[in-house]
Amino acid sequence: MVLLFYGRDSYRRKRKIDEILEAYRDKRGNLGVFKADLEDNIEAFDQSVEFLKNQSLFDPLKIVVFKNFSSSLFKVSKRTKELKELVNLHKDSKDTLIFSAETKPTADPKFFFDEGIKSQEFEELDDDGILKFIKSEALKRGLKLKDDQVFLIKDNFGNDTWSISTELDKLSLSGEKTFLEKRADLPEYYQALNVFKSGRSIGHRLWALESMLSQLKEDPARIFNGLSYGRPPMEQKKWLDLLADYDVAVKSGKLDYEEVLTDLAID
Repeated sequence: MVLLFYGRDSYRRKRKIDEILEAYRDKRGNLGVFKADLEDNIEAFDQSVEFLKNQSLFDPLKIVVFKNFSSSLFKVSKRTKELKELVNLHKDSKDTLIFSAETKPTADPKFFFDEGIKSQEFEELDDDGILKFIKSEALKRGLKLKDDQVFLIKDNFGNDTWSISTELDKLSLSGEKTFLEKRADLPEYYQALNVFKSGRSIGHRLWALESMLSQLKEDPARIFNGLSYGRPPMEQKKWLDLLADYDVAVKSGKLDYEEVLTDLAID
């Protein structure tokens, strides 16, 4: 069996693959599983071919995941013919080949669109889709979200399913079964973060920053990473470029996150 999963939503794409692997491991363990990361690495393809050839009494059925698949790698390496042979050989095989790609393969190699190959697209979710995603992911983690809280998460993380899932994981692990419950003594993190991002005055931004750092005891790195979303489209690229420059400064040791946040507040 040959499966092709593609699309820019790498979180949902990876989760689909993980579900298949989990079902396989529940029945057969880890011996028959091989992951080949093809990012600029044609040798990983050769290793997977050898893995499929080697038969064992302990893993008669095998499953291979080709991560970061790109047909251009095989074209440059002049290995497209070998790829086609492998795909055609396993279309009706009991072994499973899974190709994971960010973009849909073009008509060349067209054999990926032959009958017998199953494919699924994982494109970035639209507004309605991301709202449903937040609600369903929260329920899986035992979190109860109100509609306004769902919108707050969407406003802060956009359609970044990785960041949304990470945030929900943190909330679940913290034991907060009701997200963002009203607290009269403390401003809510997401409200403060929105004020920090959109506050028209230095005073408002400094108040929001002080609230998050001193009262809510939030990690400065978390605050910084939460600034990536919520800007109007015309401003988004310029804003992301600015954050990228600050990120480099932090990682090179020139600044720390608190200094960066202060700079952004008074800018």
